[in-house]
Order: sequence, then structure tokens, then C-alpha cells
Amino acid sequence: MKTVTAGAALPTVTLLSPNGGGTLTGDPVAVSWQASDPDGDPLNFSVQYTSDDGATWQIVSQDVTESSVLIPRTNLAAGSAARFRVWASDGIHTTGDASDATFIVPNLPPSVAIWQPVDGAVYVAGQTIGLAADAYDVDEGNLDDVQVQWRSNLDGLLGSGAELPIAGLTIGVHTITLTATDTQGGVASAKITVTVLPENDQSPP
Repeated sequence: MKTVTAGAALPTVTLLSPNGGGTLTGDPVAVSWQASDPDGDPLNFSVQYTSDDGATWQIVSQDVTESSVLIPRTNLAAGSAARFRVWASDGIHTTGDASDATFIVPNLPPSVAIWQPVDGAVYVAGQTIGLAADAYDVDEGNLDDVQVQWRSNLDGLLGSGAELPIAGLTIGVHTITLTATDTQGGVASAKITVTVLPENDQSPP
């Protein structure tokens, strides 16, 4: 059975950075603090983050034994009233401190990847082509429907959705562009090229 021993005094902790004001830039984000324990007990830290001035908090790092940690930007939801909070524990007693003021965390655009068809694929006129992609946003999760659109440089808008079967593409070489847009206006895109041959063309698929 595991036992924990600690002195009677509470640890102290002060969040140093980010401590409020301005806009967070860079990736990853460095969070730092200073802490001590009057009894000399070893301390363990956890870091929380809020994008809505404390209405909700999420743990972004835990079981930290140093006085700083690097948080990937993709783990932080966008918000204009963000704060960090660090908790220090000696195993029994816990003390926390949060950013003195809020700061801005800018919106990140979605991440996109086309996985079907492969770049350079060749089809015959009239053949159905399955378009499929992953479109993910750190704040909204998987994007679909009108947030994901497909276009051809020859045929214009093809349709929307993370998966889209399409038939009747014009004969020729198409540049297919996938565009994903989140609700905060972040945009990301990816492109592939496909060739559509006449039905009587005997070129290998």
C-alpha cells in the first residue's frame, strides 16, 4: 500500500507567465511558475487552461515536477478571455494560482488532408470518383457538410462534405481543391490532380 507523508504547512505557488494581457504567439506556449514548500516537501504540479475567463477549465499538463512546461498550441482553444492556472501539491496539501489578467489566444485554422483519390489518379469519363478527406479543427473537432467544399479548376464547385462521390467530370486534367472553413473564419486547403480520359481511351487506369 502506497503512503504519502508531508509537513503541516501549505506549499506556495505563483504563476509567472503567461500572466495576462496581450496575445499569445508561438508554438508551443511556455508556462512557468515559482513554488516552494516550508517543510521542504517535494512538489508536483498540474496546469489548467480556460478560454472563457474561468467558466470552464481543462487540464493541459499534469504530474509536472519542474517549474515550467511547454503546451502545444493545438491543445489550447481560441478565446479572448484566456488564463492559465497552476496547482502545486505536496501530496496532501494543494495550492493554486492563476493568471492575473486574461489574454487572447488566436484561432488556429483547421488541418486538412485528402486521402482519396491519390494525387495523379486516372479515371475514365463517366466513372464515379470518391472524394474523401480529413478536416479537423482544434476548437470544433471534425468538420463536415458545408464547412468542407470541393472544387475543380475545370468544373467549378463539385459539392460539400468530408466524403463526396462525384461523376461526370469533364475530360481533362483537373486540379481538385479541398477547402475547410471553421466558424471563426479559419481556412485551410489541400490540392490533388486527377485526369479524366475519354471512354474509348485504352490507357491503363
